[in-house]
Amino acid sequence: MKPDRWQHVEELVHEALRLRGTGRANFLEASCAGDESLRREVESLLAHETQAENFIQESALDLGAKALVEDGGALDDVEPPAPCMTGRVVSHYRILDQLGEGGMGAVYRAVRADDEYRKQVAIKLVRPGFDAQFILDRFKNERQILANLEHPNIARLLDGGTTEERLPFFVMELIEGKPIDQYCDSRKLPTLERLQLFRSVCSAVQYAHQHLVIHCDLKPGNILVTAEGVPKLLDFGIAKILKSDPGTEAAAPTVTVLRMMTPEYASPEQLRGERISTATDVYSLGVVLYYLLTGRLPFRLPGRSPYEIAHAICESEPEKPSTAVSRVEEVPLLGGTCVTLTTELVNSTREGHPEKLKHLLRGDLDCILLKALRKEPAERYSSVEQFSEDIRRHLDGLPVIARAETLRYRSGKFIRRHRTPVAAAGLIFVILIAGIAATAWQARIASAQRTRAEKRFNDVRDLANSLFDINDSITNLPGATAARTLLITKALKYLDSLSPEAGGDPSLQRELATAYQKVGDIEGLLNAQQNLGHSTDALDSYRKAAKIREALAAAEPGNSTARRDLATLYRRIGELSEQRNDFAGAAEYDGKALAVYEAVHASNPGDAKSARDLGVAYYNIGRHHSLNGDWAGALPFDRKASAIFELLALAKPEDTTLNLSLAAVYREACYDLGKTGDQANALDLCHKAVDVSRRLASSNANDARIQLDPYFSYSNLGMVLLDRGDLAGSLANWRKALVASEAIAAADPRDMRALGTMATAYQRVGWLLVKLGQASDVQYGLKALELRKRECAADPKNKGRQEALADCYAMLGETEVMLASRPRVAKPADHWRAARSFYKQAQQIVVQLRTQGALRGEDPETPERIAGEIGKCDAALQKLVATAGP
Repeated sequence: MKPDRWQHVEELVHEALRLRGTGRANFLEASCAGDESLRREVESLLAHETQAENFIQESALDLGAKALVEDGGALDDVEPPAPCMTGRVVSHYRILDQLGEGGMGAVYRAVRADDEYRKQVAIKLVRPGFDAQFILDRFKNERQILANLEHPNIARLLDGGTTEERLPFFVMELIEGKPIDQYCDSRKLPTLERLQLFRSVCSAVQYAHQHLVIHCDLKPGNILVTAEGVPKLLDFGIAKILKSDPGTEAAAPTVTVLRMMTPEYASPEQLRGERISTATDVYSLGVVLYYLLTGRLPFRLPGRSPYEIAHAICESEPEKPSTAVSRVEEVPLLGGTCVTLTTELVNSTREGHPEKLKHLLRGDLDCILLKALRKEPAERYSSVEQFSEDIRRHLDGLPVIARAETLRYRSGKFIRRHRTPVAAAGLIFVILIAGIAATAWQARIASAQRTRAEKRFNDVRDLANSLFDINDSITNLPGATAARTLLITKALKYLDSLSPEAGGDPSLQRELATAYQKVGDIEGLLNAQQNLGHSTDALDSYRKAAKIREALAAAEPGNSTARRDLATLYRRIGELSEQRNDFAGAAEYDGKALAVYEAVHASNPGDAKSARDLGVAYYNIGRHHSLNGDWAGALPFDRKASAIFELLALAKPEDTTLNLSLAAVYREACYDLGKTGDQANALDLCHKAVDVSRRLASSNANDARIQLDPYFSYSNLGMVLLDRGDLAGSLANWRKALVASEAIAAADPRDMRALGTMATAYQRVGWLLVKLGQASDVQYGLKALELRKRECAADPKNKGRQEALADCYAMLGETEVMLASRPRVAKPADHWRAARSFYKQAQQIVVQLRTQGALRGEDPETPERIAGEIGKCDAALQKLVATAGP
């Protein structure tokens, strides 16, 4: 059978297995469309699947029936026919159809019968005739396990109870998805994405282990993946609780008899009837991952009898995955036909080329899987978390614990992780050695003094530029701020030594200007990238660069590149001035940048780069108006910027920088529309910004700048929803913003940009929690206050940071007022005094800022407003004293 034909057959089988009775027959009639050969193949596989299910389930039930009869159980000799459940009402739910059937229970699709609200759910019931006490106990045990587990990758328990026949049932969320192996194959996921999806499954299993639950039946059929790509762990029917209640322990002998598990995915200790531990689930997960990556089980199975399966698992060693993918197997079908499982067939749903798949599996993945599949539990990974962490280390190019740590192995990992910096460092080393050798040789030749001096000059210059190349390669790497500071400082030291010679060398002048600009970016351009938060030093570096750029542009007035470089520096000075609350300086330099960009774009209207620069200039001018409270004046510039970036992003949809700019423009326009009262359009733009930010973050996991961008979109949406009065929606989005900023701050604690965003998020989340009555203290606000103080200590001359600190104090005061005003509060006077103290701190700062002309026009924290709040606090305290009496 050809691979394309086999894949079509497989897809039809997967869909048909989800249907029963006439639904399945109608589906086959429509899908096969007169192709009798195709229908015979599909029906043959469906019959084969039914036999396989009966082999696993019926033998266990037979054993259980015998044990229960011997113990005086209540099972009849003949299993009663299953009644039709369609339309029956169980508790508040009406059954629609049957989804599946297992050893002791059946699962049905249902909806609310009382029409209180519409929601489809899954109901699991004990199968009629299987109401022996042992089975009822196991069923209740599964229900209790699900009640204790709350994890995004575990199917949630919604309800439970007892039917009219006094049989237990429980209601779960309905998972519309495919088994994980079918999901991966149908979407032809590559190895990398399969590993990332599997780590989510590991997270769910580790969570269960932390709650003392061992699943005991991990297999692809019990792991469904939704259309959104979210895996859900199902079926805890034979799970074991590590610390059981006495009543649960009494059923243990019968459980041992039944051993209801899937043999191919069971561990050796399960098959031998030995003690079960968390290592059992590690083994089963290893088999699942082995099958996802190779399309085969770890063992060659000569037959399907229980003895042959048990012998293969307990006695034979698994093949390396990189070797197993070359295994040719005959998969028998009913009717005397078979399918030959080849490497090419497996690869048709994976990497597309057999050698590529073997290369990806060879080495780390071989060792990781073989460690998870060790015969002895003590030799496997000590936990599912350790198993998942080893996969993460492999994905990140780090050494894994499953392999011996040789010098060659660790060195190879380091080089592959840091190809660009290592190559650059090697180049620098070669340059240095070459320079030293050349210098020593030239020193012996008196007549070559001039040549030697020029060589040394250029070597030092090349060395400095090489350091900048290394810096560029790690710009967006999380945690790289300190390393970049060291690189840029060293490079600037070399270039400063050359600056006396730069007057007559335009190329060296350009290099010096670029160096100063990069140093300024690291020192304090807050919203652009990781930085140290030293805005005063950054402004000094930018002005040095601007002085050089102005000279270069004046020398070549027709050079559009020189003019554009100068405008970029003006734009940076304007942005930094705005962040420091120097509004006059921001307006001056934003205007200079816009004039240059408009002139450059007018001379070449088809140039995408000049169009992008012009869009950024419009965005900055609009933002300047907005920060001064002129939201109507900001909107024309917002619209111009939006029009430019939408066209550019449409032409290059995969350009990350363009999409980041588009998200920022949407956010700014959204804010200004909201402030002018156009809430509907503001909300629409907010959602657009969130969609762009989430898409970029999901595909750029190692870029710190992009990973933080969802913070700005979520926080913006949170503010718009707050203005609309949707406090719960605002809180949900501010929580998401906090998660994004915490992740970046944890990766690089010196990144002041990330700390500032985290402070704002803590501040807003704390205020909303109290406003909604979900918190009774100001702990979130105090965390924000600590971060604001760190910002001010790092950059004491930055007026923008001081204003943010004042805003934090004022919001803490407002939060304490809300707490003091709650009914039956224990000590209202304490809250009123705390509020007054916070407001006084805010008042001192804003009065000083207004005196210096550095208070934003849009800032609601004015001296007059805060003075009024302090008056309210004093009045409340006086009233409390009067009420208390002498």
